[in-house]
Amino acid sequence: MREYANRTQLGGTFVSRVNTDDSGDYNLTYGLDGSLGVGDALTLDAWGAMTSTPGIGSDDYAFSAGGDYRDRDWEFALGFHQVGDGFNPEVGFLSRKDYRSVNARVLRHLRFPNIPWLREIRPHASWSQFWDMGWFRETSQIHLDNHFEFSNGAFFQLPGFNINGEGLTQPFQIRPGIFIPAGSYTNLDWQFRANTNQSAPLSASIGWDAGGFYTGTRVGPNGNITYRFRDRLVTTLRVNYFDVRLNDTDKFKTAVVALSGSYSFTPRLYLQAQIQYLRSQILTSDPAENLFTNLRFGWLDAAGTGLFIVYNDTEQFGLLPTPGAASGPLHRQLIIKYTRQFDFTR
Repeated sequence: MREYANRTQLGGTFVSRVNTDDSGDYNLTYGLDGSLGVGDALTLDAWGAMTSTPGIGSDDYAFSAGGDYRDRDWEFALGFHQVGDGFNPEVGFLSRKDYRSVNARVLRHLRFPNIPWLREIRPHASWSQFWDMGWFRETSQIHLDNHFEFSNGAFFQLPGFNINGEGLTQPFQIRPGIFIPAGSYTNLDWQFRANTNQSAPLSASIGWDAGGFYTGTRVGPNGNITYRFRDRLVTTLRVNYFDVRLNDTDKFKTAVVALSGSYSFTPRLYLQAQIQYLRSQILTSDPAENLFTNLRFGWLDAAGTGLFIVYNDTEQFGLLPTPGAASGPLHRQLIIKYTRQFDFTR
């Protein structure tokens, strides 16, 4: 990567995976990326990449281009991305391929110097859409929102409206025994988020998502309470609930209650724990109830090395929808790891 004046950069990458026992087994990824600063607020950026894999000879490319404008009062962004079906970076991670997408966003910062308790209001709108290579709409969202941020660190959004689009070329099994028919779906939902000052010793947040979901509706309230004691103790109680009703017969509910905590005896010695209760019910069957426990002890040395002890436990209560899964322990694991770094140059 080479940096130039005014936020301008130019770089390249080359990554290879080669099987030393088989000359025909390899994967190459190479690309270029750069950004160009125009004035004080506008930045243009682009990248392109290709892969080379035996047996994959077409559509092995990906590219992106866009721009971002930011000043004290306004933000604008526009981008286009395309990833071919044959793009195959094996040394790395690719979450999605064989698509085209567009995203756009505009945001306004409104500040009120004469109102000391109100930091700013941020009305904004965004649009994103994904197509397959035949221009069939797979996913889309139009988002309209308004954020209110206060001088004491509190925040809430209202309203947050979404127009969501989903396209299925074949039926999709969303839960065991529940299928979404192929087709194109457009639904309206609205969301709300609010929190107190997250840096205070005691803080809380609440929110919900509610509206259309494929052929039906969904409701998802959530909330958490966090307590901090100096720089030693942090505990959080989190509750999430989801109620999805696709029609009169296809429906499922999920509730999650989680308690997590972390205590630092010293900057290098800590203990962390999380206990999570999950209750899930599909149709009118008996609910599945699981209790997950995770305990982590760390005694750190230099550069993230040291002693780590991890214990995981999963307990099943009631009857699972899948046959043969009775009540009792489903998974228990104890991991002990010690790493030490040596410097042989001294």
